[in-house]
Amino acid sequence: MIFDFNEKPIDYRFLEINPAFRIKLGWIMPQGKLMRDLAPDHEEHWFEIYGKIALTGIPMRFINEAKALNRWV
Repeated sequence: MIFDFNEKPIDYRFLEINPAFRIKLGWIMPQGKLMRDLAPDHEEHWFEIYGKIALTGIPMRFINEAKALNRWV
């Protein structure tokens, strides 16, 4: 996760990615890339969800639409 100076999550970098997820999205070599570079229109709620998990370490279950990825996660 990448946070701004106010600890607001603003982006995340892919260090590892599930091969099946990568294939479904059609991404080639996403490791090391930022989500906003891969999907510039990715919805803000994803950054908030993953930021909360990163800051607290508490796992979370969710079902949300990722319109920019054309999927439900």
